[in-house]
Amino acid sequence: DFHAAMLLSAARILKEQESKLKGTVKFMFQPAEETFQGSKNMIEHGILENPKVDVALAYHVSPGKMPVGLFMYNDK
Repeated sequence: DFHAAMLLSAARILKEQESKLKGTVKFMFQPAEETFQGSKNMIEHGILENPKVDVALAYHVSPGKMPVGLFMYNDK
């Protein structure tokens, strides 16, 4: 699964650079991301607390469906 591979790769890279990082990094794997129900459940159960999340970055892949190199973002 691309999602799990990307999250675990990011975790490994950041762990290797841990001494250079300021603050806390929280990794979140969202189940049911296609229906948006996973994020709602995670938020209801406090994923953004303890420690509080100040900034979030999410990735999603659509192999074979989108042009290579396309990157879209939402600043909301």
